[in-house]
Amino acid sequence: MEKIYDAVVIGAGPASAAFLCGVSDSYKIALLNKKASRKVCGGLLSPTAVKYLDKMGLQVPETVKETPKIKVIRTVDLRGGFTRYYPRNYVNVDREKFDRWLISVTQGKFDSYCGTCTGFEKDGENFRVKYFDEMGEKFLLCKSIIGGDGANSVIRRTFSRENGRKDMYIAIQQWFFAAECEGHENFNAFSCIFDNSVSDSYAWIFTKGDKIALGGAYPKADSRKRFETEKEALKKIGVTFGEPLATEACNVVFGKNQQKFLLGAKNKKIYLIGEAAGLISPSSLEGISSALKSGFELGKIFTPDENILPQYKKKIRFLKLKLRFKRVKSFVLCTPFIRFIVMRSGITAVDKKL
Repeated sequence: MEKIYDAVVIGAGPASAAFLCGVSDSYKIALLNKKASRKVCGGLLSPTAVKYLDKMGLQVPETVKETPKIKVIRTVDLRGGFTRYYPRNYVNVDREKFDRWLISVTQGKFDSYCGTCTGFEKDGENFRVKYFDEMGEKFLLCKSIIGGDGANSVIRRTFSRENGRKDMYIAIQQWFFAAECEGHENFNAFSCIFDNSVSDSYAWIFTKGDKIALGGAYPKADSRKRFETEKEALKKIGVTFGEPLATEACNVVFGKNQQKFLLGAKNKKIYLIGEAAGLISPSSLEGISSALKSGFELGKIFTPDENILPQYKKKIRFLKLKLRFKRVKSFVLCTPFIRFIVMRSGITAVDKKL
């Protein structure tokens, strides 16, 4: 007789790990995750993310943390010609190590499967989750599905049939040896670069130990060309890079103009968490804190025998409201004229030596 799980969790990122932290040990859970790949991410834990980890009873181990400590955000407007520094207090982590650590604290609460999810279908009262591994196509039977599979969620696409999402951009990132780069100020800062001629979102530069990363979020059309154009624009202000060690890309939700939250399928036991649900900041593209909250809150109320979507929506309503307010901040940051006025005023800016 085929094993029927109470839930199959798709993806092994922070949202899924948080769900597993919150869910009862009494349930039979399967975790389906494809082979590990590097996430295009700054790897910075906001104070909100750290606070939520504490609520989950977790503290980030030193083995996961990276140097330098981030004390300020360096904001550069390439077209306006302004550079400002704003105080922030982020925990700098190695994203791959962070994800592995977070999922490791839930070991023993799930059966693990490695494969690429291709969708699902109804099988009587249950779901048949389909996936491919090195042996071919397989499936898992379950009562509920938890979609923690990121911006390009297969689970979301399967049940929502969304076409042409306007809030989906491409994040591109390259890694370099810091010693081969020039024009990067040696202090504890994360750099945000705005250039509306290539994107109405932003680019970033950050340091992890002896390496530097340059990344950005771009409209899908000509995204790689836009990235290279931005790199050339940085050269004009003396910021140069060596030979790329790696180039990576992924979909990212950028909801400045439109952000469609989707927490699950109505009248079905299918739930979305983290970026799969659209829960990511439109202003900073930070999604770890929302992933932790949505995953953990769903886990705490989860039961496989009833549809808990209404309760889940109530648990997340203030997070959704907060993210909608951040659209205002995103509009300010990403609109050249308004950004110029704010940066010129120097409001909340600090000395770079902070």
